[in-house]
Amino acid sequence: MSPLVLPQDTADAVWAATRDSLRVLTSVLRYRLRVAPEKTLEALGYSGTQATWLRSMHTPANLALASAFARADFVLGVEGPRLVEMNVGPTVGGLGILDRYAEEFESVAADVTNCFGVRPPALLRPGRAWARCLLKIAGPRLGDRRRARLALVVADDEVDVPHPHEAARYLRREGIEAEVVKVNEIHLDGTATRTAHGPVDLVYGCFTFDQFSTVRYRRFVDAALAAEAAGGPRYLSPPLFTLLGNKALLALATEGGDEAQSLPLLVARTVIASGVALDRAHEDRDRLVLKPAVGYGGKDVVIGRQCSPDLWSAALARIVAEGRRHVLQEYVAPSPVDFSSDRGPASYEIGLGCLCLGGRLGGFLVRHVPTGSTGPINVSRGATFSGACVLPKAELARWRPEKRL
Repeated sequence: MSPLVLPQDTADAVWAATRDSLRVLTSVLRYRLRVAPEKTLEALGYSGTQATWLRSMHTPANLALASAFARADFVLGVEGPRLVEMNVGPTVGGLGILDRYAEEFESVAADVTNCFGVRPPALLRPGRAWARCLLKIAGPRLGDRRRARLALVVADDEVDVPHPHEAARYLRREGIEAEVVKVNEIHLDGTATRTAHGPVDLVYGCFTFDQFSTVRYRRFVDAALAAEAAGGPRYLSPPLFTLLGNKALLALATEGGDEAQSLPLLVARTVIASGVALDRAHEDRDRLVLKPAVGYGGKDVVIGRQCSPDLWSAALARIVAEGRRHVLQEYVAPSPVDFSSDRGPASYEIGLGCLCLGGRLGGFLVRHVPTGSTGPINVSRGATFSGACVLPKAELARWRPEKRL
């Protein structure tokens, strides 16, 4: 798929909303965990041993790093881009994919754009911003060495998936000696932490929160944090990070309080699915989307206008019966965008992921589905992907749909 041509002012607005939302969410979470940790975790949908485990990781240092690896997901709506989710943590898939896409695009862009008499557009390489962030974190351990060693630790069934290996490949180009390992391929022992290839400076856990239902992965995280406390390498992306990506936090961040702040206007209105909001949702089906507070890949997302009243009511009743925390979010109607292809122009609806890596803009991950598709715009549900090139207004006229690559 060709890259999305993104106007500079739109790119600036999306990046500002991403940066400011992370700042607000971090501030609200820091305040709430300090004054009412149990109540906060309960509001976010965590309980029992799960909540206790998360509380054990709450240190100022961990929370300060939580927003260093994030992707804000926007829907390109009829009235402009709207932020609908924040994904905080590894984002390894998006990083590897975007670097590979940028490399392949740039290999052909110069020849094609010369035919149109315009300069080739550039795509951001997330691996560069990611590497800068990692090197800064590893700095105190490196001494005179110029290259840091990083272990990307993945779940057993993901060791052969291309994404982490692609991410490692592009990190190596930026001065990070990265390797992909399983939990049993890294020895965690304070300053003696190492893999088969030698000692490591950073351990990066590539786990989604649902994978911690497997005991061995929970134990690995505990051991990695204990090794860090004993003077070993920094463990990045502890499960505490996922709190910033919890969709219920978008709702909590607008409730007020001494430290709470208003989220940027581009953030879609979100409320916790309970009480009066849940009662009103039966009548507001066409204007709402139901989402689990902790979820991935569009799983269990119900778009009101895409289902019957009976199915919508059944979904609302099910969350009450299950007791899982959900949110209700305003529906953002996608605005069709034309892309060129070998079969002519085609219309798609767009999801735009804005990467924030160490406080820097890392790039834009574009996901698209044919106009009129149902369900969320997600790669796990059939969406295709590309990147985005940012152009000032003065150059946009040269990039009519038929001139896009």
